[in-house]
Amino acid sequence: MELPASVTESLVSRERLEVLQSVAPDMRVLDAEFDTITQIAADLFRAPVALVSLLDPHTQWFKARVGTEETHASSLESFCAHTIADSHGALVVSDASADPRFANQPRVSGAPFLRFYAGVPVFIEDQPIGTVCVFDIVARPQTDPKLVEQLHRLSALASSLFKLKDEARKRALKEVALSRDSRRHAMALDAANVGSWLWDIRTGNVSGNGAMLRLFDLPTTGAQLRARDIFLLFILRIAPRRLKNSVLPWRRMRSMTASFALSRQIDGYWGVAASTRGFERQADGVPRHQP
Repeated sequence: MELPASVTESLVSRERLEVLQSVAPDMRVLDAEFDTITQIAADLFRAPVALVSLLDPHTQWFKARVGTEETHASSLESFCAHTIADSHGALVVSDASADPRFANQPRVSGAPFLRFYAGVPVFIEDQPIGTVCVFDIVARPQTDPKLVEQLHRLSALASSLFKLKDEARKRALKEVALSRDSRRHAMALDAANVGSWLWDIRTGNVSGNGAMLRLFDLPTTGAQLRARDIFLLFILRIAPRRLKNSVLPWRRMRSMTASFALSRQIDGYWGVAASTRGFERQADGVPRHQP
């Protein structure tokens, strides 16, 4: 069975496939979050079968389904392949057995003997990536236009859901990448004995790595640090000795110096990086500042 050239052209459109693969990389997997859309469609039309589906050049994948246990179908035998190629944005087939486009399809000439079909495309970025559709095994000479309008609304709802899920997926991937980069950064700071801390300006809480806690002679467990505590340390211990290349007058840091830099971080956080190194003492025992 061959599809009309216009339908094949729509199925293999590079622009359409790029959007499809970007928005729905998991197109082969059923998604319960679309079930409500198919249930509403089936109830509106009082139809035994309803689908939310996505189409690649070879396969129609069902994201949600009512009235069938199948998870996919061949695009060559798909009513919906014709739907996404329809410039009017909707396809209604009153009796598939009397329509030369579908009469010889296995599901029309054989079980389940499909007759009625109504479907509308799901558009993302002006590209028809799939459909919301209903089937019946009884022909319907008349279809209320208001029902088709409702099917369009369900299609728009499916489109919005696809977009939201895509945004959430990409945001999660970005957060994973940022977390991975943060872990690598933290490991590099610890390896270099560089202290760093983050200040959440919304809560006032401060968190720091092990090197930072050692530099400030702070407990490594059990202590809730606040921004005011860190600033007090700056005022009482760091500022009088100069912020840059300061000498730390702590018992365990008498042979070390520390450098600090305040920098803006993402998502409302500020951070400070501190590093330590040895220094020489002058004849009178006063540490010599490093340039």
